Amino acid sequence: MKGYENLIFKEDGTLTQDAAASTSKNTKKLINAFTKSHKHSGKEDYYYVQVAKDWLAGYEKRFHRISIACISLFLLLWLGPHAFGIIHISGIWAILYFIGLFFSPILGLLISLYGKGWKRWLLALVNVMLIIIFIIIMV
Repeated sequence: MKGYENLIFKEDGTLTQDAAASTSKNTKKLINAFTKSHKHSGKEDYYYVQVAKDWLAGYEKRFHRISIACISLFLLLWLGPHAFGIIHISGIWAILYFIGLFFSPILGLLISLYGKGWKRWLLALVNVMLIIIFIIIMV
């Protein structure tokens, strides 16, 4: 973290030219984490830990969103053909259809377990239910 601080800030505490010109979302979050945690700068070890926590705050939301996307994909694949009156699917489309139905809840389950909090368990439960629905569809 000290290396990142040296890349972003000059000795006098102002931003370096590269950091000021950066449009990266990740760099902006890191700059905000350093400025937010500046009050703890006297305690060096605690300061860098706090900066890292602030920088990575909300990172688990990505896993929640991806898991929700997998749930949505399953529901779209499962309900889509029925909504448009497509009863018969054959050939490569049928293979892709069943691969999507099979892997979307499994992928959603694995990704949801990387999240945090109660959403992690709720998304995992929904994905397990979708796996059971897939098994019922196939039987």
